Amino acid sequence: MDRLEPLFHLMKPHFGQAVTWVLLYAAVALPPTACSVQLGDRLSAATVLSILPSTVLSQSVLFTLFRRALEAGAILWACRLLVPWSCWLTVGAFTATVSFCFENSSHVSHAFNITNMLLLVHAMWYQFYRDKIRATSSVGTFWDTPLYPRWAFSLSVFYIGLFHTWAGVTKLRTSGIGWANGVSLQLWVYLWGDPNDIFRKIIVSTRPAAQLLQIFTLDVETSAILAWPFVRLRPFIGMALLGLYVGIISVFGYTTFSYNALFVALFFLPVERFVGVLNLLIDRSLALLRLTLPVSLFARLALAAMLVAILKMATSYTRPLLIMSLMVIFVCCVCLEGVARGKQKLGEDEHQT
Repeated sequence: MDRLEPLFHLMKPHFGQAVTWVLLYAAVALPPTACSVQLGDRLSAATVLSILPSTVLSQSVLFTLFRRALEAGAILWACRLLVPWSCWLTVGAFTATVSFCFENSSHVSHAFNITNMLLLVHAMWYQFYRDKIRATSSVGTFWDTPLYPRWAFSLSVFYIGLFHTWAGVTKLRTSGIGWANGVSLQLWVYLWGDPNDIFRKIIVSTRPAAQLLQIFTLDVETSAILAWPFVRLRPFIGMALLGLYVGIISVFGYTTFSYNALFVALFFLPVERFVGVLNLLIDRSLALLRLTLPVSLFARLALAAMLVAILKMATSYTRPLLIMSLMVIFVCCVCLEGVARGKQKLGEDEHQT
């Protein structure tokens, strides 16, 4: 039990709540707003909705119901209202929405798995700590109270690593080491890649380059699970996975994988440590400077304007820069709210003394 004790260590919820907001945004943005019903025989079970009869799965009104429930649950959860019921509504509705689309499709996408499972992990966080979350939210001390358990972070890292390792193991189990022959990648890129992308031209024209990229993919994916027990390796594996996603998005244009890349960055790069250090600096600055309301509001508006400028600049360059800019925006927004809460608490303490 002593070895498991660190998993139950509680941290301030800045990082956990930021991740939750990112997950809720991804949950609403990832699934399509409409899903066409495909006719034909279903050969095998694809999702949890496979137990339903085909007559039910062919009702498009069911997708609309799932989608509206997802949107309602995400809004409530984002505002920490009706927790933990809103959390489980969001998880169930997201799973049902994606499953309905897969049940009416000839293929499935791997862009939804990480979002789905991380939503489940953070719904468990809200479920197990619901009383503390409700109490601190009602009195305005949510941001100052250690609430985010280490096991939620560790379990998220474990699943992200397992997800990518399983992808690599599946490739080896299905095709063997010959999967990395370079030819298969050249065919995929030739058929479905962006004709104007520079990486596509290199891969199609140079088989050794294609083979090296496939070997790199196998190495990175199969070793991803090592990021869970070996903390020092985690940033290096994270950067390698981000490089893999950058190549996929650049060559094939699969923009939905941007969310996978974002969650890899949040959990494999030292973002959580950065948020903790930044929050500590903010708390000390507040204690020393005693920021007044006008100064705080001005600082918040100035930083918001700077973040908007960063985002606009990022959209004119590459998608990886956009992903990193979004990470900065989410972290800063959370820290700003922490500043406001901390300032309010300091003011109350001064008033009482």
